Formats: sequence, structure tokens, C-alpha cells
Amino acid sequence: MVASNVIAEYLDLVRSLDNLNNHLGISHLTASETAILLAIAYNELSSGANTSLADLTLSKTDIRLIPRATLFRCLRTLTEKSLIKHVGNKRSGQYCLG
Repeated sequence: MVASNVIAEYLDLVRSLDNLNNHLGISHLTASETAILLAIAYNELSSGANTSLADLTLSKTDIRLIPRATLFRCLRTLTEKSLIKHVGNKRSGQYCLG
């Protein structure tokens, strides 16, 4: 019954993640928006620096597979929802957590 114990642990983890997503108000995000938000958060928490468009498009994550138009739409949506902030001037392309 090891498999059933592992599945039970997995379900507990999924429930915990769902609760965190609801608490943070990000349960409604698309997969692309979630990937971008997590990439910005990871970059900020690991390096302490803002995330540039180059950081996102050159990363070794699934974000580089997101079409450019979708990337910009997701950045705009995340900014409108105050989950991230655009930093610097209008053309800077720098983002941080909101």
C-alpha cells in the first residue's frame, strides 16, 4: 500500500497549493501568467534584482516557449492585477513583484 500513501501525500500537497493559490489570489491565472509570475518571483528572491524581458525570454524555462504577444499580454494582465510592477521608465522592460 505504499502507492496509496504516496498518492495521499500528493493529494495533501495539491490541496495545500490550492489553498495558497486562493490565499494569494492567483488561482484564476492562466498557465502562462502563472509561469511568468513564478519566474519573476524566483529571479527576485534568488538574485534580489528586477527581472528584465531578456531574463524572461532567455530563461531555460517554459517561458521562452510563450509567444511574444502572449508574454506582453500576460505582463500587462499581471500588472493590472497588481501582482507585478513595471519598474523604471515606460520602455525599461523591468518588472518586480507587486
